[in-house]
Amino acid sequence: MTYASRFEDSGGKTSPEELIADAHATCFSMALAGGLAKDGHPPTRLETDGLVTLDQVDGAFRITSVKLSVRGEVEGLEEDAFRAAAETAKEGCPVSNALADSIEITLEATIA
Repeated sequence: MTYASRFEDSGGKTSPEELIADAHATCFSMALAGGLAKDGHPPTRLETDGLVTLDQVDGAFRITSVKLSVRGEVEGLEEDAFRAAAETAKEGCPVSNALADSIEITLEATIA
């Protein structure tokens, strides 16, 4: 990893921030899939993206937010119920819990 690949042109390389975003999206997806299955609505498909924002704060780079976006295929579940399940999953996800006190976490959840 180089400074340029992290803050300028990635050149196909990843960054610690991308790894955090991927870990968060994966953890959240697992929590959501488990919660939906437990409630009798196992998902056919979940696609989750995590987007980390890295800003300069007080002269230092800091992760300031994570945006989770999930699109799900869940038979027999209305969009409002899916959003509620996604919020519950966000609250129960260990990675969300690890980050929640220091950064803003937002969630967008839609039915495919």
